Amino acid sequence: MPHQIRLTTIFLCAYGIFCGTAMGGMTSAEIASFQSNKARAEKGDQNAQNDLGVNYATATGVPKDYLKAVIWYRKSAEKGHPEAQHNLGVCYQHGQGVEIDETKAIYWFQKASDQGVAIAQYNLGVAYNDGKGIEDVALATSWLRKAADQGFAPAQNNMGAYHERGIGVEQDSTKAAIWYERAAEQGFVVAQYNLGLCYKYGRGYSKDINKAVKLFRMAAEHGHPGAQNALGEYYAQSEATVKNIIEAYALYSLAAPRSEIARENLDAFRKKISKVEIELGEIRAEELKRIITVKKAGK
Repeated sequence: MPHQIRLTTIFLCAYGIFCGTAMGGMTSAEIASFQSNKARAEKGDQNAQNDLGVNYATATGVPKDYLKAVIWYRKSAEKGHPEAQHNLGVCYQHGQGVEIDETKAIYWFQKASDQGVAIAQYNLGVAYNDGKGIEDVALATSWLRKAADQGFAPAQNNMGAYHERGIGVEQDSTKAAIWYERAAEQGFVVAQYNLGLCYKYGRGYSKDINKAVKLFRMAAEHGHPGAQNALGEYYAQSEATVKNIIEAYALYSLAAPRSEIARENLDAFRKKISKVEIELGEIRAEELKRIITVKKAGK
């Protein structure tokens, strides 16, 4: 079963990432950015108002304060700033600084979507897909496609899932694989797993276990439980060398807390191998956890 992605809560800011060091765990550049944004925002600069909202929402240069974030997002959004409109929608979607209100979330996502903000188009599509406010598969598909056409990887992945299942579009395994590939090429972990399944089972693309394993490994090393289980199955079904046994056990162990199939595989596999192999598998699992931590930190 292909995996879709639900609401993505990304705050958009017109500025990049700052570096440096300062007191209280905040960098000097972050504090300077906050002060600059605040000064300009108070003079009515809509870009700075949105960015100041981001400062408050993400505790960048100032302690986290969603109430103040909403105030500044709203000032900017009401002037027509598209990223601020999206960010305000996120606040309503998750009850950050305001009461949860799906109708208002969709209202602001719509405003930002109409101005071409890909993540807003994606969130609007997901909201329609999930029946938040109103369930409308046609609208969901339309907005997800707009975001996907802009290269937004989560939307590309969901378009792949739609084509694979025939939701709102024709069922087409080849188109599904193409969308997964577009997202996977951007490093989108869920799409890497979904594309791996395409290659494993020959859905849309010709069966190619080597490509499948490569994709499963990339996703597994970023913590995807389905990919970890799939890679574990590959090693468990390969030649019964100690190395393969250890790798399979470790991968099943990593996936088990979040995957029922992996738990079942782990329980069955544990009965087939020796105590020493189990101990070595547990050591390998710890090594893989460290790899995953490094990979995630590097994003």
